[in-house]
Amino acid sequence: MKRLIAMLLAFLMLTAFAVVPAAAAEEPRTLTIGTLSTADSFDPLSSEQNMACFMVYDTIIQRDPATMELAPCVAQAWEWVDDTTLRLDIRDDIYFSNGEKLTPEDVYYSLWRTIYVNDQFTSSLSFADIDFDASYIEGNSLYLIYTKVNAAALIDLATRWGSVLCKSYVESTDEEAFWDQPVGSGAYRVVENVAGSHSSYVRNDDYWDTLPEASEVIINYYSEASTMYIDLELGAIDIAIDVAKN
Repeated sequence: MKRLIAMLLAFLMLTAFAVVPAAAAEEPRTLTIGTLSTADSFDPLSSEQNMACFMVYDTIIQRDPATMELAPCVAQAWEWVDDTTLRLDIRDDIYFSNGEKLTPEDVYYSLWRTIYVNDQFTSSLSFADIDFDASYIEGNSLYLIYTKVNAAALIDLATRWGSVLCKSYVESTDEEAFWDQPVGSGAYRVVENVAGSHSSYVRNDDYWDTLPEASEVIINYYSEASTMYIDLELGAIDIAIDVAKN
């Protein structure tokens, strides 16, 4: 599964997220994807839509799509101050889709929420080893204090569970908002999410990083692989994933 996700992310980064000349980027382009998954919440704690979450949210750090090595994202730099103290230098030029500026407090809250709101995966995530009471913010840096050495700490920050949410928005709304109104700082914004049918996304033209080539992404949800493959052959979709489920 991890390999499949890595391959898909690399593909998206090389297609939907490709760097193109300015003239070409002005021409609208829709990328249509077929999957055997189903539409669900955009809450990164419970969603099964890894691909969608990576489009809507930025993670604290990320994987380079070509090498799969760890690379800066929301955290523009990081350093192990000692064996159990990780300093994350948070960018100060990122904004959420609701216009609020992303802050180190949002990063801290997102990690805290993963442990204290999430009832899945807790034991397998290095976030469970963070001493949130001892961790602190200094300027634009977040210092995470771990209770023990954890070799997976940086890797976990680049997963879906390392997605950065807008603290004020999450605290002021309810779980239903995660269905089709998530607030993220990612390269795409959700347009609609229709159960049993599709979800659609529009490019965030105010994105802080390089704009992706595709101005719109549509993910179609299929109940049968044969129907998805027919649509692929007919050109109704550009990509078919979940091939291994056939």
